[in-house]
Amino acid sequence: MRINKNKTVTFTGYRSQEIQHLTEDKNLVNVITTEVYRTVKLFYEQGYNTFLTGGSEGFDLVAANAVLQLKRVNTDIQLVMVAPFIGQEQRYSAVDKMSYRYIWERADATVVLAEAYTDKGQYLRRNDYLVDNSTAMICYYDGLAGNTKYTHDRAQDAGHNSINICGMLYEYFANESLAKQAFQPYSRIQGFCYCKEGILIHRRDDKPLIIAFEQIAEVESKCGVLHIVMGNGLELRASLLSNDCQVWFPGMDEPTVWESVSACYAQLKNRILPK
Repeated sequence: MRINKNKTVTFTGYRSQEIQHLTEDKNLVNVITTEVYRTVKLFYEQGYNTFLTGGSEGFDLVAANAVLQLKRVNTDIQLVMVAPFIGQEQRYSAVDKMSYRYIWERADATVVLAEAYTDKGQYLRRNDYLVDNSTAMICYYDGLAGNTKYTHDRAQDAGHNSINICGMLYEYFANESLAKQAFQPYSRIQGFCYCKEGILIHRRDDKPLIIAFEQIAEVESKCGVLHIVMGNGLELRASLLSNDCQVWFPGMDEPTVWESVSACYAQLKNRILPK
């Protein structure tokens, strides 16, 4: 496929172990996943519709999955996977191999720069291709030396419109609230997404609905369900075993009932968002 670089965003960022090198936060990858999705959507709204991923384990795979998620709604989005050589995923973990192959099969186009591995310089040549065929970048970079720094700096020199997810998370890293700490054992919740402000529990018309850490008074696991109680008494209950997520409104005129999150969006919005 022909790539219009003026409408193309590329990704660069650390591998999984490098993302965690300065923190033990068990939800960090979940937060990054949500923020990448929100940033991809922002670029799409600015007219960018093609996204390049180099397919490295860690940030590249997270970013590619975010594009595929948004593509379910916006079908004109194009995802291009650029491999430095055939078989780059062979030394990945089993989980990352599955993710790589899932993305490869669903990408709108694939670019393979070499038939086989010959030298480490192939990764830099792949990164050059990413920068040379785009004018914008989403990255996860905090100053570590390596291929991410090389790609980040080269994009900066080329004048790319760049957003650094790591830089967006300053307040998240600094947040030491009890609620944030209480969520640490629950990194695999399916009913909502962790984000830099707290938890994102629903999208309606692509507008996020967020419960900030500061709004949460209690987090407790009971019988396979995570109970999240807000300071105003509203309670969110998310299954630890499925994507079920329900809310309870205290003080209702009618008998206490359970409603799905999607069925009571307006009530949630009024109770959660500041006036």
